[in-house]
Amino acid sequence: MPVTSVDRDLDRLTLTITAEFPVPVRRLWDEYVDPRQLEKFWGPPTWPATFTRHDVFPGGRSDYYMTGPDGSRACGYWEYLSVDECRSFEVLDGFSHDDGRPNTDLPTREAMGQIEAVVTDDATFAADTGTQSQLLDERTVRVTRILHGTPRQVWDAHHEPELLNRWFHGPDGWALVGCRVASAPGETTRFEWAPDDGVEGEAFALTGQLLETDPPHREVFTETMEGVDAPPTRNEQTLTAVEGGTLLTLVITYDSADLRETILGTGMVDGMEAGYRRLEAEVLTSP
Repeated sequence: MPVTSVDRDLDRLTLTITAEFPVPVRRLWDEYVDPRQLEKFWGPPTWPATFTRHDVFPGGRSDYYMTGPDGSRACGYWEYLSVDECRSFEVLDGFSHDDGRPNTDLPTREAMGQIEAVVTDDATFAADTGTQSQLLDERTVRVTRILHGTPRQVWDAHHEPELLNRWFHGPDGWALVGCRVASAPGETTRFEWAPDDGVEGEAFALTGQLLETDPPHREVFTETMEGVDAPPTRNEQTLTAVEGGTLLTLVITYDSADLRETILGTGMVDGMEAGYRRLEAEVLTSP
């Protein structure tokens, strides 16, 4: 990392590290707000980080763990006190237990990692890379996609029935025939799809319950296929402004590794990409 100065103020108990990078401010900012990129440098080379939650907005929170060579974990969290897009963010940075609870036996801290190799990578995390999935552990997968719109536009497209009817209708030849959206924790959702005339297949529905919501940044909800004897998934969806649009991050936790593999094996990620392309074409780029 091209550090130009390290200043210590023993009276104020502060450490100020100054570094320069040959990239625009937007590019450097995105490296911190995109968990896929942050994981590339946050932590020593032998202790890579995995972010299971990353909500970069005032009042938001990030949870992560670093895995050592022997498989041991060191967990940490950030609580966002303030966020000024492309300028600064202030966090309470501390250690945590495995379940995410702050570990008050250890002090809060500041950290800065090696980021030069990531910040100069213009291809891996570009806006046109499509929908990507990454396994975080045996039961959890993270799906990401940069959508060409603002977080508010993307949020509305996921919550307004009129907009959902324009893009959220499944594979070609299918239609969204039922749409119940939740707006407050405890409310339930139900989305039903049916094939058009001449298209093979039977109608099906996904149901769930809204657990947490913080528009237009984050929501947590459960989801399961109606009539199927399978435990619901826990979905955490975050919308973050980045260069080129909005980074949609969906962390899905399954009841078991087998269930995760079964659902991913249906072509779920490809189906999501088709839907997101339709969202951009039919909603986000419309007048």
